[in-house]
Amino acid sequence: MNPTETLIALLPLAAYFGMIGVIPFYRRPLVRSGGSDLFFLLLGLGGFIMIGPVKLLFPVGALMFWKGLTFLLLVAVYVLIAILIAGIRQPRIVVYNVQPKDFLLFLTELEQKSEVRTVGNCVQIPVAEIQFSYEVQPYWQCVVLKSTSPKQNLAGWTRLEQLLREKLTVARTPFTSRGLILPLMSVLLFALSFWRASPLLDQWFR
Repeated sequence: MNPTETLIALLPLAAYFGMIGVIPFYRRPLVRSGGSDLFFLLLGLGGFIMIGPVKLLFPVGALMFWKGLTFLLLVAVYVLIAILIAGIRQPRIVVYNVQPKDFLLFLTELEQKSEVRTVGNCVQIPVAEIQFSYEVQPYWQCVVLKSTSPKQNLAGWTRLEQLLREKLTVARTPFTSRGLILPLMSVLLFALSFWRASPLLDQWFR
């Protein structure tokens, strides 16, 4: 890759790792919808896609007509596609920086206050018309809630997301050395991209 392609490929991914990497430092759970989580992931990978498939299918005719505006149009098209992909996925909720015991306590309280059916890691809430399974990832201190049926009530998922934010605000997650992995990867990617692009930066500021 030339210096320009290095910047395009690595900077979005470094920014994504940096955004996710600062979450453990807050020591509080962060609840995000699956759509927004996927959207930011696609933006992080957007640099590699821009220098890969998009470069392969680059509209040379548009570049001759629109000149530099062509790149802005391609970025806008990619962002719209990312929004579309994130929007058509099944409902999903990601809870970052949470311990399994705090999430299981939330489920226990939910069972006591409403009609909730639990079988293993599958949960059904008939009142809200939602059904999901949860996957606990203790290494990354993360819990993912995935819908398990095609018919879901989006309002019920929104309410569940609000409940998670309300109930988990008092929870605190101890910081571990694993929380340094993503910030370090972000710093390394930033350093690598600027080191690789140093000849280009010299030309810009000369």
